[in-house]
Amino acid sequence: MGGLMEKAREIMRHSFGAALLAGIAVLACSPSKTKQPVETTTDQGKTTSPSGVAADRRGTTLVRVVNALPEKRHIDVAADTRVLFSNVEYQDVTDFQELRDNVTKFVVRPAGKDTALAENHEVMSDGARYTLVVLPDEKGGTILRVLRDELVTDPGKTKIRVINGSAAMEDLKVVVQGQKDPLFDKVTPGVEAGYKEIQPTTATLLFEPKKGPAVKVEKMQLDPGRAYTIVLTGGMGHKPEAVKFDDRLVRSGKQVSLRP
Repeated sequence: MGGLMEKAREIMRHSFGAALLAGIAVLACSPSKTKQPVETTTDQGKTTSPSGVAADRRGTTLVRVVNALPEKRHIDVAADTRVLFSNVEYQDVTDFQELRDNVTKFVVRPAGKDTALAENHEVMSDGARYTLVVLPDEKGGTILRVLRDELVTDPGKTKIRVINGSAAMEDLKVVVQGQKDPLFDKVTPGVEAGYKEIQPTTATLLFEPKKGPAVKVEKMQLDPGRAYTIVLTGGMGHKPEAVKFDDRLVRSGKQVSLRP
């Protein structure tokens, strides 16, 4: 019996060691923090946020908010007890803010109110970037998705991701006009399809739901070195529309700083 117990303990030690090495390997393969500041382009203009390395040194995470609630209500988003974003309008994409806590409870509220519309506990990494997307659920409520952003480190490549924030756009298919195979297929409401690497181009994108008319984005310029995000909004009596923004590494220029 003693020999069997010793053998079992030896197996457990080897299993733990293998799991530890696997964890170390995953960390080693994780994307590094950006060494350059990041320029974000939205319909409101361009902003620049600090590099991931600078934020990492300060022990902060970079977060922003997209309001995709079709009721067109303004919202506040708090990190634990502190309001981090206030009076965010429908379809707005906020600037990045630095957040010191890695483990945070985000709370979405109507602007200026204490009532919670949605909550999300999240564990984040210093120096990483996250987009908080406030979306409607299928029952008319509110959900909050916390999505990790990716940057294009190869200046010759392009990335794109799609977030279906419209309850009316079921089983969404995203197609480049003139191409047979879709970029994304069966993207359900409230879901992010993840990033896909594509060739830089200028293309018309079709967002085709299972039922109803498609949303068309005419001649969208997909430049090299940029990571594009498209959030489908609308439904519940509001016209489905596409909110677009992109991020790129700043190859030169001065570092910038935000107050955590």
